[in-house]
Amino acid sequence: MRHFVLLAASFTVAALQAADPTLLNLVMPDAKVLAGINVQKAKTTQFGQFLLTQMPAGDSINGFISATGFDPRQDLTEVLMASNGVAKSAGLILARGTFNPSLISAAVEKDGKHSAQSYKGAQLITTNAANDDGAVAFLSGNIAIVGDLASVKGAIDRSSGNNALDPALAAKVASYAATDVWSVSMTSINFPGTEGNAANNPFGGALKSIQQASGSIMLSEPIQITAEALADNDQDATSLSDVLKFVVMMVAGQNSSTASLLNSLNVSTDHSTINIKFSIPEDQLEQLIKSTTSDSEKTAKKRIAAHV
Repeated sequence: MRHFVLLAASFTVAALQAADPTLLNLVMPDAKVLAGINVQKAKTTQFGQFLLTQMPAGDSINGFISATGFDPRQDLTEVLMASNGVAKSAGLILARGTFNPSLISAAVEKDGKHSAQSYKGAQLITTNAANDDGAVAFLSGNIAIVGDLASVKGAIDRSSGNNALDPALAAKVASYAATDVWSVSMTSINFPGTEGNAANNPFGGALKSIQQASGSIMLSEPIQITAEALADNDQDATSLSDVLKFVVMMVAGQNSSTASLLNSLNVSTDHSTINIKFSIPEDQLEQLIKSTTSDSEKTAKKRIAAHV
């Protein structure tokens, strides 16, 4: 099971350019949410190379690479994540890269908890546990599909035909073709912290008005982040913009380092659309990530020491 989990996690860490036609063809026709990263391009940037140094290292990942012949740091080129946007609904992670299906199948079958078989020409790996329907499939040696069994089989079924997404979703994805990291949601999002009515939780109430959202990141220097959200109406857009500006002021007022990072943040509205633009120097973002990682490691060590 450990190899199976590590394989799925590897695909989740990195994703794709907007957007590989072959991978898009495997997406469920009722998809409402897509996200991706151009892994190959990201690895050529200084920040992308920095992120690679932050990936887990040690016996676990080295053993996984040795057993499966798959190194996510080198062998992934694209990944696409898709969902129909329904709460608790199944989704798909679609990856392009270099895979050795036979070696991966042999590695995950060793624990006796997985089975490998052929399904319509694809190598399919499933779990034997009654309460786990996770699956991984490989189309030749360059496309991998991760998800629940029904969704994975559905993607394999679609691989032999020409399929179409919602035209509005496809057009939005195409608009991010030049970006490194992107996400598009053509449905409302259940944000954490949106519980309660607007009077008791104005921020949550404002977030509930969002009907569509999208965003992108360019990993060049400086890092460029943009986001766009479509609210129910002009008034809701203005309210959400005001709440976001207030939150930014509160955060900036508590930490001088954070304040300098937020100087370039711009929040504006265009009728019912909220636009967010933000740029951050690469070295400052790297320092922030290093600081956060260091603090997390210190906290983990304290917790371990407290139980020894």
